[in-house]
Amino acid sequence: MTKEEIDEEYFLKKEWKKYIHQQHNLQMDQIQRALKSQEYALQELKSDSLTLYNKAIQVFNKNGIAFELCTKKYYNKKLKYLRSTAK
Repeated sequence: MTKEEIDEEYFLKKEWKKYIHQQHNLQMDQIQRALKSQEYALQELKSDSLTLYNKAIQVFNKNGIAFELCTKKYYNKKLKYLRSTAK
């Protein structure tokens, strides 16, 4: 390969990495917004009807969805970790 080809490949890979990192961050932001919305909806449901709230949690657990994902501590810590490892 010529020096120009090597340089071009290097810069293309660098741009691709940057793009993938941006996409990852966007996806993490979408997940965070979805979890916040889910948490809000569950809290609203809990204030309206404890029975329906408990049934909703059973559906989460039955489908293998970890309810702990709805807690702020867990998903904020997880998102920070994921972002730090993506760099």
